[in-house]
Amino acid sequence: MTRAAAHLERLHRLLDARKSLAAARLLSRLGAALPADQIPELLHGPCEILVRQAESRRGERCRIRILESVLAVRPDYEPGLRQLRILLEDRGDRAVKRQRLRTATNAYYRAGMDHKAAAVERVILWRRLAAKVRWFLRRERMGNLLRGAVLSGFAFLCLAFLGGYTAFRHFSEDLPDFTRLRDYRPPVITTVLDIKGRKMAEFYRQRRILTPLSAMPDHLIQAVLTAEDARFLEHDGLDAIGIVRAAIHNVQAGRIVEGGSTITQQMAKSLLLDPKRRWDRKIREAILAWRMDQQFTKKEILFLYLNQVYFGNGAWGVAAAAENYFGKAPGDLDVAESALLAGLIRSPVRDAPTLNMDRARIRRDRVLERMAALGHISPEKAAWGRRRPVRLKSLPDWFHDTAPAASEIVRRRLIELVGETRLLEDGLVIRTTIDIDWQRAGREAVSRGLASLEDRNAYPGGVRPEGALVCMEAGTGEIRALIGGRDFSESQFNRAVQSLRQPGSSFKPVIYAAALEAGFGPDSLLLDSPVAIPDNNGFWRPANYDHRYLGPVLLRTALARSRNLPAVRLFQILGPDCVKDMALRLGIRSKLTGRPSLALGASGVSLVEMTAAYGVFAAGGIRHPPVLIRSITDRTGREIPIPRAPALPVVSADVARKMTDLLMSVVESGTARKARNLNRPVAGKTGTTNGCRDAWFLGYTPDHIIGVWAGFDRERPLGPRETGGKAALPVWMDFLDTVLADTAPRPFPGMGGRMMAPMVTAKTDRRENGERNAAATPVRPPGSPAPERLVRSVTEFLKADL
Repeated sequence: MTRAAAHLERLHRLLDARKSLAAARLLSRLGAALPADQIPELLHGPCEILVRQAESRRGERCRIRILESVLAVRPDYEPGLRQLRILLEDRGDRAVKRQRLRTATNAYYRAGMDHKAAAVERVILWRRLAAKVRWFLRRERMGNLLRGAVLSGFAFLCLAFLGGYTAFRHFSEDLPDFTRLRDYRPPVITTVLDIKGRKMAEFYRQRRILTPLSAMPDHLIQAVLTAEDARFLEHDGLDAIGIVRAAIHNVQAGRIVEGGSTITQQMAKSLLLDPKRRWDRKIREAILAWRMDQQFTKKEILFLYLNQVYFGNGAWGVAAAAENYFGKAPGDLDVAESALLAGLIRSPVRDAPTLNMDRARIRRDRVLERMAALGHISPEKAAWGRRRPVRLKSLPDWFHDTAPAASEIVRRRLIELVGETRLLEDGLVIRTTIDIDWQRAGREAVSRGLASLEDRNAYPGGVRPEGALVCMEAGTGEIRALIGGRDFSESQFNRAVQSLRQPGSSFKPVIYAAALEAGFGPDSLLLDSPVAIPDNNGFWRPANYDHRYLGPVLLRTALARSRNLPAVRLFQILGPDCVKDMALRLGIRSKLTGRPSLALGASGVSLVEMTAAYGVFAAGGIRHPPVLIRSITDRTGREIPIPRAPALPVVSADVARKMTDLLMSVVESGTARKARNLNRPVAGKTGTTNGCRDAWFLGYTPDHIIGVWAGFDRERPLGPRETGGKAALPVWMDFLDTVLADTAPRPFPGMGGRMMAPMVTAKTDRRENGERNAAATPVRPPGSPAPERLVRSVTEFLKADL
């Protein structure tokens, strides 16, 4: 009895400590030891307490064990029976639920819905895991310290998960929309082609040639993956193994020798994120990479990467790199060349073979060794690649800009038409009217002419004359060659277009064309004698170049010999408005002075304006505005419209024919007699300004018009007697002789098949003046005001005191 009392006392202590399981076990032993008649009296209170404690516990098994111990002592105890019945019913419900989950899983598998079956299995697994955790945490034998540690760890994991999820949501809120990469339109090269389809220049923000994966060899793709992301085909955008490996290697080396970013991460950073280094960029990069890997196939990501990455030397994308370094298409690269390009990606500037061949070769060899180790190529192939010398190709002619002045005009015109962004990024194809062969001939002719000019004159050190040349097609206005100076790399000033210089006597055909339109003819008489014209400072007394005067001369002779005084008198007769109107109709848009000195070309004009003006005579009176761009197409092949001024008849065909006849006389017997050595019909006019500061020659054949200018940027004399016939005409002849070497001479239309103009000498001119008494009866052009002073007869003209 004493032993039972001790157990009973211990039972009460366990109940007070709420150690229900231990109390239940002790209760069972007491029930077996005590007489049946004493059990209701001694154990009623402990049974009641245990039932209440069992009700407050969470563990199902613990509650059942406690209740079973109570009912073993008092089988008829109603509160215990009721609570045990409820527990067993709940357990049955859960068993039914588990059975239903298993049935659903099997049904999904039979229906081929594996993804739904897998989801149900995950639910079952999580429920089992949760039950195990609950059972483990509620075992009474587990100490308070261990329980606290486990609970703390679990709470930490929950907080970490919650914090990670919150951070993920935060950094995902303002991420760029990567789905737009499906319509990948990176900046690509705008190509400028000459009239024969040869590349002439390029404009780009990033030099890139978009190339599909199908055009790239397997060993090139394997080399890039080996160098940048060997596990690219295995990971899901983030490579934990690669990050750990890179961290270990960097710690061992004491510096950054390897990166942990995957190709997908590099694409996210390159295409979608701000390049500025910020603490949160790596997180955003990782999120984007993971999402991109879910949305894009590996081939799509590789296509983006190989066309986007920078390879140094101005090359973006593998196709531009292959062309820049080796002059090849990607499909023609061998293993060694592919490995060299792959090795450049990590440090494209420092390892570029154009700057550091040794570093580039070392990187190539490492990539080859790694490719062999991964089984992409055989060790023998890797050894062969390491022995291969690196042969870089020289840059093509177009890379040095074959026609820089023309290309700059094209660039500015395209900015006006489509904007700078489209020009530099949209991959336009611009077909120009330039012929590279003619352009080269023009550049060489100008260089030889300037060198000859320097040989004849001892210019002080650092002072060099400049030159310009323009060649246009007579029937279309298309520019075949345009030289803006001796060296565009030294000076980007385009002297053919931007420079406004006095044309000298080369402007006289404008006045003579107005005179022909007003009724004068090639055989009209003009007076070559001194004249004094009032101006603001007294009188202006123009003179001829040789300071000699021929008296009455034929209009043909006056133009052929470039006599100044007849031109001045014609200007006075016609009036400044008539002359300026003719210049405007011929295409000269520069602002002209209205003073009489305009008769001698004393007003700034550009070479291209003058060349186009002479083109009216060559085209039978039709003005064709200068054309440099034939067509523009975008990357889809759609043609972009180009606003063009229409070709218009501005002088009659008869006036144009007569002007050609007169300008042929300049070549036959005038200031351009050297051009007879070409042995083909040509027409043109020399021009020289005061002090031989500017030398011009503008001339044409039946098919082409060529203008040449020589002078200094800062006006100074070219040298003694450096006239247009001496400084500019040889350049014109050199160019024409080169480009038309294989073209048979052709007469001017409307000239009756005449190949050469009639010779005119001073002797025959004077005899004709004595024999003839032809009247110059000007006729006012329709719709134009009559000149204030219009000479009606030769007698009045000769007596006129201008």
